[in-house]
Amino acid sequence: MYKVNSALLLIDASNILAGGGKTHLVELMKHAEPDTHGFDKVIVYGHEGVMKEIPPKPWLEKVTPALFAHGYLGRWLWKVVARKSVQNGIWFVPGTGSAPGNYVTMCQNLLPLDREERNRYFFSLTWLRLTLLSMLHPRAFAKAKGVIFLNEYCYNALPKAEQHLIRSKSIIPHGVSESFFTQRIAQETNKTLKLIYVSTVAVYKHQWCIAQAIEELRQEDIDVEIDFIGTAYSHALKQLSPFLNKNIRYHGPVDYKQLPEWYSKADAFIFGSTCETFGMVLLEAMAGGLPVLCSKYSSMSETLGNHAFYFDPLNVNDIKRIILHSYREREALVELAISGQKYAREFRWERTAQQTFDFLEECYKK
Repeated sequence: MYKVNSALLLIDASNILAGGGKTHLVELMKHAEPDTHGFDKVIVYGHEGVMKEIPPKPWLEKVTPALFAHGYLGRWLWKVVARKSVQNGIWFVPGTGSAPGNYVTMCQNLLPLDREERNRYFFSLTWLRLTLLSMLHPRAFAKAKGVIFLNEYCYNALPKAEQHLIRSKSIIPHGVSESFFTQRIAQETNKTLKLIYVSTVAVYKHQWCIAQAIEELRQEDIDVEIDFIGTAYSHALKQLSPFLNKNIRYHGPVDYKQLPEWYSKADAFIFGSTCETFGMVLLEAMAGGLPVLCSKYSSMSETLGNHAFYFDPLNVNDIKRIILHSYREREALVELAISGQKYAREFRWERTAQQTFDFLEECYKK
């Protein structure tokens, strides 16, 4: 590995507000050792709420530009006016995008690269935004010194012609926070099957399909219930709302640190997305000792391997099949939970930070 001398690392976190992107940034800074890679200083430009969650470090400077208070337009102006290239440093853009001079970017949003999933929003402002990003992201990848992908699936989502334009790439998965690992108390087998679904309520997450399947199962005297947790887009929430009742509940967003407590009250985690860059929340649920019932689409099978029960989230009958199997075969759920928790141990933020800074150092030296 090359060693650089007294280099500056600038991180553009302007478009990171919440979710997996925020968790990645916070954990990366928490576990980074940039001086071992020749970066004597790291400056992160991000939103105040995100900056507060990053612990202080002697090598770290956290900056929230005043323009960030003016929404998307303010962030765009900052990118155009304030960002500068540096001779003895490199930019890192973990939320995907470009930067002046030398930079490394990262693919953390698969939606713009998947035409079928983009078209679920046709014709809307979201569709227009995703279509624009579908052109900007490959361009940013091609101009970068290097691109980080979370798995091979995301890299292969790019057309071959665009793959060939990427100068250097690295596959670096997310980690799992130690706070999610808990020892679960053995559950009774003859009781209600309590499911939990943690994710933004969005059209490609198909929460209403899960809810419909559970409603139909309850009508067949199958004792199953579910808690939906996460922010919501109005159109998707409108599709979910007709199914909500005392057994099918939507709670809105909860604090990230409270998720382990929610997991401790559930019997299994269910996830119906058809477009996912990585699925960090799935590994976090596994760490909490929850068996995972997961969509067979997108990158999830690469992330989880044989440590999940898969189903088709677009087929209500197939959703009912996997839930009914989980309801009747509780011992199989326990075995899945044990293997999943052990597997989740393989994803460590220390390794993610080490591999990320290895790649940043390599790209800077090149």
